[in-house]
Amino acid sequence: MATTPPPTPLVYISNQQSSPSNLKNWNTVNPNKLGISVANNAELDRQLEVWDSMDRSLLTTLDEFENNILWPHANGDIPEPPQKAVKMMSKVIDKLFYTAAKKRRQDVPENEIANAIINDVIKEIGLPNELSAALSQDGYNATDPAKSKVDAALYPSGAVPEDGCPDWTHLRLFIEFKKGGTEHDPFNDKGDHPEAWAKSRQRVRGQLLAYASTTFQYQHRTALYSLLINGDEFRGMYWDRSGLIVTEATNYVDDPSLLVRFLWTFASLSDERQGIDPTATLLSTTSDEYKLMDSWAIANPALDMPFHELANVSEFPDAVSTASLNPAGSTRQRSKQPTHPVFKFVRDLFRDSLVLGWPRYKLDIGEGPGKREFLVAKPVFMSTSMFGRGTRGYIACDLETNQFIWLKDSWRPFYEGVEPEGNYLEMMASKPGLKLIVPTVVAHGDVLRQTTSVAEYYKADQSQSTTPSAEVQSAENQSAEVQSVEVQSVESARGKKRAREEEEASEEPDEPTESRTFIHYRLAVKEVCMNMGNFKQGKQLVRMILDCIYTHADAYVHFNLLHRDVSSGNMLIMPYVEKGVTGLRRVRWKGFLTDWELAKYVPKDKSLQRARQPERTGTWQFMSVAYVRDPGRPVAIADELESFFHVLLHHSIRYLGHSFHDTVTSFIIDYFDTFQRFRDNTTRCSMAKVRAVTDGRISIDDQVLEFNPEVDSKGKLQQHPLNDLLKKWLVLFNARYDLFEQQRRELRASRAVTNLSPGGASSRVEAEEDVEDLASAFPVGEFPDIVTTRYSLIDLDTPDDDAASAEATVARMKAENAAELEDHIKTIKIFENYIKTRQWPLHDVVADQLDSTYNPKKQFAAAKSAMMVNVTSGHTSTLSKRARTDTSTDVASGSRPTTTTQSPPHREPMWPLIKFRARLG
Repeated sequence: MATTPPPTPLVYISNQQSSPSNLKNWNTVNPNKLGISVANNAELDRQLEVWDSMDRSLLTTLDEFENNILWPHANGDIPEPPQKAVKMMSKVIDKLFYTAAKKRRQDVPENEIANAIINDVIKEIGLPNELSAALSQDGYNATDPAKSKVDAALYPSGAVPEDGCPDWTHLRLFIEFKKGGTEHDPFNDKGDHPEAWAKSRQRVRGQLLAYASTTFQYQHRTALYSLLINGDEFRGMYWDRSGLIVTEATNYVDDPSLLVRFLWTFASLSDERQGIDPTATLLSTTSDEYKLMDSWAIANPALDMPFHELANVSEFPDAVSTASLNPAGSTRQRSKQPTHPVFKFVRDLFRDSLVLGWPRYKLDIGEGPGKREFLVAKPVFMSTSMFGRGTRGYIACDLETNQFIWLKDSWRPFYEGVEPEGNYLEMMASKPGLKLIVPTVVAHGDVLRQTTSVAEYYKADQSQSTTPSAEVQSAENQSAEVQSVEVQSVESARGKKRAREEEEASEEPDEPTESRTFIHYRLAVKEVCMNMGNFKQGKQLVRMILDCIYTHADAYVHFNLLHRDVSSGNMLIMPYVEKGVTGLRRVRWKGFLTDWELAKYVPKDKSLQRARQPERTGTWQFMSVAYVRDPGRPVAIADELESFFHVLLHHSIRYLGHSFHDTVTSFIIDYFDTFQRFRDNTTRCSMAKVRAVTDGRISIDDQVLEFNPEVDSKGKLQQHPLNDLLKKWLVLFNARYDLFEQQRRELRASRAVTNLSPGGASSRVEAEEDVEDLASAFPVGEFPDIVTTRYSLIDLDTPDDDAASAEATVARMKAENAAELEDHIKTIKIFENYIKTRQWPLHDVVADQLDSTYNPKKQFAAAKSAMMVNVTSGHTSTLSKRARTDTSTDVASGSRPTTTTQSPPHREPMWPLIKFRARLG
């Protein structure tokens, strides 16, 4: 069968949020996962956010909203506004929408509506708790890169902006005004699907999503309320990280008391019930903690240590002896800097986070006597998506130890059997005599049992999608015709939402469910690290990736733990101080495997393994080809090792000299970002990526990847060792996929015989000096060798196939090579031998060769735009999104959900699990 041309390069990074096979959630297109920063593009982000919000909205009546969400029955009767306020609203509405002759005005401008309701009503009626309002439709906050201009908002009386710009730090409820009409209403009250898809209506939804997301970025919140006033109708909204609950359009001209009551009831809520997180204290500019942060940011040459590898730091104070100095417990001690040394880049990053106009907070982790307090400013990185984990990472001040630490604030998805990241880290640090290079926990825990609540209101039933047998799909995929994503018809396999309890207990379904509960979680760790892209030599890069493989191996061998998100952004550089035998101290760099939040305990017995997360886990660019083809099979060591390979290749392509130097960006897109979409609606990795692991060929057209050689001191041309290392490593992956292909051929042959029918920190940090020059500054024997070996060295020149003429021998050796991926030993041996026995170039690193205009979101938007054509054409099934009327769940209480267990449906793997060593006998 003839095939169509390869698909247009498209991007999708799938980490913990959703499956790449759905091409749904843009919030997983995270440049931090690739170690890059991209210019702000508010228009693009809004469009992607709109697409991501599909099936996130739940429609309910105003009465249900008020009684179950805004003011639950447990709070007593809804507070009624005074008649004076209702009469004032009625008078303003009559003047706004009727002429003196009592004729109805048509097309009242939105500015008139906004001015009347804000200035003539809200500012005059005296809302409870001294809330007031301000218009801001003509200005934007100077610290907001998206330059969002929300029409109006409610604020505490002492924080009402007077400059015509929104104050995202103090905003309590935002209000968007439109002049009326269906074209300005982003929601549809008819039918079961609340999101409207006309372009003008999408634009309004994009505005609302942007305002909600921006509020969550500036503030620490559990939830947020808002109003859309569209002509003579209004909608109330409740936002949290799991979705949006929106009321049906309600006419307030016919009954002005309805809008007044909504505003009055909201203003009567406590700060916490308005969505403010009580464990995050907003710091005033005059507070001691605010001034302390300014003090900590001041450069101190006596304490700010160089961070480049092998730098001599012997003249700086010993961090070990000063780490336990007086904590910043008193006002006097909080007025000055810590007295222990710190790496210069850490203080620089902290100083950069003190952006003028950006709020500073004191965050709590834990409760009672064990509570810890940390000071934070602007995140080093943060998710800009409204829905999902909402992860933010900070350089924070630890007020107990008087040290800089790394703090991660996120909303972790609640799944049965999946533990908080800090539990895994503490467990890996608990074994005597074993030191894994993983983050050292300072404090961690769920935040006051805060959970999202929108998911609790989805309908319980979800129809099960039916797909052909995975086994049959696997056999037929080789002959399936690949379609261009830009012209294909994409059918959704989703039906209605299942109950959360059923979702959590199941194996991976064919499509993920979007309605899930999230738990607010914070983790503080001791180490502040640098991006792996800051390496200074290719040998150094390989050594630090080997450090991460060591950690990965130890976690599996000693704790039965798989990381499940091996990616560029999760492999960092950890600088630390090493003490020599005579007391000299120098800086060393270690590869640091971090972000263990998706980790999972894996039984050694493969028959007991099953996929527990109800979606793919990992980062799309670095997932193994096998796992992308069949996300229903449990992640194995071989898949993780393949991810390490892709990470090594990614860094090498960007920062080392090689034969692709003129086409780096196109290669990154073609290899990592491109995907194939088949007629059966399944997703596959790019052909470039598939060729690498199946054929051992990394190429652009006829040009094969070769890293640049270097002339040694004797004038001899030395080939770069990375070329052979990658080839040697690829032999193992090639063998694995050869066996997969052999198994598929045997399956097809069997069917033919039996006549079976198919069944159903973001930029590079500049180091000051060359690593090799610095190494010669220390006496021989002062420090141990940077690279140690766990296993005896192997002969790297031994042919990989010295009996290729014998078919049986070839098959046996392929099985042996594939079996080497069932543990880490052979991979570690390859790395150790090439590091220890080969001469590596000293100056092989170049400036980042990735084009500055590269933005993974653009490619993803191209794919999504094509797919939306099918949605608006009615080719995609919709979800029932009507609220349950029998619920009175207290949304703001955040009570922890309970789970039930259920036997998961059986699903045949697309690629049957192979225990390679069993084939050797």
